[in-house]
Amino acid sequence: MNNGGSGFGNRLIRNTLFNIGGQFWAVLIAFFLTPYIIRQVGIARYGIWAMISVLTGYFGLFDLGLGQSFEKFIAEYRTSREEVKLNQVVNSGLVFYALLGLLMILVAGAAVEPLTGIFRIPSDLRAEARYLFFWGVVAFSIGNLFRVFTVIQTGFQRMDISNKLGVAVSLLNLAGVILVLGKGLGLRGLMLNSLVITSITGLASMVIAFRLFPSLSLGLHALNPTSLRTLSWFGIKRWVTSIEDVITYQTDKLLISHFLNISLVGFYQLGFTIADKAAYLVRLLTSAVVPAASELDTRGQREKIIRLQSRGLKYISLTGFPIFAFTLATAPVLVFAWLGPGYGNSVLVLRIFSLVMMMALLGSISSAIAVGIGHPEFQMLAGGGQAILNLILSLILVLRIGFPGVVLATLVSISLSNTYFMVKFYRFLGTSLVSALRECVWKPMAVAVCLAVPLAILNRLPRLQELSRPAALAWLALEGALFFPLFLLLIRKTGFLAEEDRQMFKKIISLRLS
Repeated sequence: MNNGGSGFGNRLIRNTLFNIGGQFWAVLIAFFLTPYIIRQVGIARYGIWAMISVLTGYFGLFDLGLGQSFEKFIAEYRTSREEVKLNQVVNSGLVFYALLGLLMILVAGAAVEPLTGIFRIPSDLRAEARYLFFWGVVAFSIGNLFRVFTVIQTGFQRMDISNKLGVAVSLLNLAGVILVLGKGLGLRGLMLNSLVITSITGLASMVIAFRLFPSLSLGLHALNPTSLRTLSWFGIKRWVTSIEDVITYQTDKLLISHFLNISLVGFYQLGFTIADKAAYLVRLLTSAVVPAASELDTRGQREKIIRLQSRGLKYISLTGFPIFAFTLATAPVLVFAWLGPGYGNSVLVLRIFSLVMMMALLGSISSAIAVGIGHPEFQMLAGGGQAILNLILSLILVLRIGFPGVVLATLVSISLSNTYFMVKFYRFLGTSLVSALRECVWKPMAVAVCLAVPLAILNRLPRLQELSRPAALAWLALEGALFFPLFLLLIRKTGFLAEEDRQMFKKIISLRLS
């Protein structure tokens, strides 16, 4: 996604590569850690652990979207070298999140008892759940407090630092999880480890922030009501998108827990996790776009923004379609190789969410650019409609067809809202969505589907159902070794990649990550 100016283009590529490398490492750690956690605590307790994300998701809405403003304005003020405003943003965020954290902890203390009833936690697990829910909010509040320092790394476009820190912290987390579970501390031990890791990450981010921005000054003298109003006004537009995310990906677990049972939340979380991690890796192609788009917008370079949009969609399609076509076709083998037998419900979730995530990814580059250029209202409108539709459909379908209904409701609502969002945003940019889909989406989608269909049929052969886990993992690796190179070969034959694309890939290969 080189968009003019070797410095800008190299920085965008470098940051994207660091994000991909860092998150690939995180996915690899989770791949090996999750089955270990389930073996130690069981699927029901794993379901309770997954419900913490529901709780923190709802508590996260208390900030009215303010946190999502930091990256845009830190990048903008850094580009325009407005150090006073940068200090105002950081200090406003610190004071706001300190007060909000205290409020959230007080609310959590009062609400934790009725919440266990809403979630329908079995009576023998309620005391453990109350402990986890309360301290989960405490950990979330600590993370929020240090969030401004973390975002400085992103706003300054230093993803090399943020990802090196992420790798180091993941190793500490891995050691901590193995230690506490090995000593039989269960979910309480996992929460203790989470509190420690969150605190270490936050303190390290604060030290890094002072090194990146030596003029950083903390204190009430740097507070500015105007700065807080600017952040809040922009953040409220993003807040609706946050509501959409919580209703889409967290309320589903609440409905499953309330109307069905907590163990099914665990199965849901496992299938969702595979699709979500795969989508996150693809979405990392857009991870450096918000500060980059903000920089281009500050300089008034609209044509380069449009070009960034087109190239971004092209590369999202090039990576996303083969990955999710592969997960759809190999879902039973993939889940079995990862977790073993007895996870059929997770296979269903993985397949449906593979479609959900692909639909969401098509709009991800537009979302990132919209935030970067200060126009999140398109997401706000689409997100509001999506949240309402998803909630209504989920309630109807969970009562009518049970567990699959919740996931199907997400697929329908995401597809409709994302289509609406992309239509509106492309009109705003003055470009054609139909032309973009034809030029950037159609070919990789068609090639991926053509390869996935015979692969799905092959994976239904009876002999493959009798494989051991190591044999299933080897078979999965063999399928991947054939599927992805063949996809690239066919894509090359279609002429999808232009000469500038090939030159950019050569630059990626030759670019030193230093």
